[in-house]
Amino acid sequence: MHIAVDEASQEIVASNLTDPLIADATMVESLLEATTSVKVFKADGAYDRRCVRRAVQTKGASLLTPPQKNARIRGIGQQRDSAVLSIRGLGGDLCARSLWGRLTGYSYRALVETAFSRYKKLFSCRLFSQTYERQVVENRLKWVMLNKMRMIA
Repeated sequence: MHIAVDEASQEIVASNLTDPLIADATMVESLLEATTSVKVFKADGAYDRRCVRRAVQTKGASLLTPPQKNARIRGIGQQRDSAVLSIRGLGGDLCARSLWGRLTGYSYRALVETAFSRYKKLFSCRLFSQTYERQVVENRLKWVMLNKMRMIA
């Protein structure tokens, strides 16, 4: 399951269900299409790809993702190269990556993990529907209910 979470309301605003063998980066375009306005697309290191940067730029947003640990400066994205240099300048270790996350606002990406945690606590990881089409509907209903519960609390 791939989700997009609104940082302000912490609601799930888009979701895709895929086969586990599908790469995370291939889901970006459909998540972006399902959202109305995105200013900053925050994602984990699996989304540090050219195709993701292009899709996010096409939507008029900026991509905030940590570069992979072995990332090199390539001149393909000023923001990405800046992140590589910043992390190296802070020491290049795990502590530097954490500090970079706090300085840039990337640490708010944890809201996605929080949404997954709430989802799993209420509904578990299991889908009961047998066909893919029904699983998509079941998943959509679950996150709509989760959003409603957020509004009540």
